[in-house]
Amino acid sequence: LLIRFGSSFRHSLQLGIMMTFLILQAFDEAISELDTLSEESYKDSTLIMQLLRDNLTLWTSDITEDTAEEEIREAPKNDSSEGQ
Repeated sequence: LLIRFGSSFRHSLQLGIMMTFLILQAFDEAISELDTLSEESYKDSTLIMQLLRDNLTLWTSDITEDTAEEEIREAPKNDSSEGQ
């Protein structure tokens, strides 16, 4: 059961990383299109883009923390009696 959970967690984490990458790519493309908008649309779009950027920052920090926690859990345990 724990192996399944770990595998499921890893797949979810990988999916989150992949989705974040795709969202960042789309975000960067949208930024390059802002110059083509009217002033009214530009203001609305920049506000929305800032909110998206804030969420992306939160999501990527969560993914980084989750990855670090998983690496700590998977790290081999050092036996203090080894080498003595």
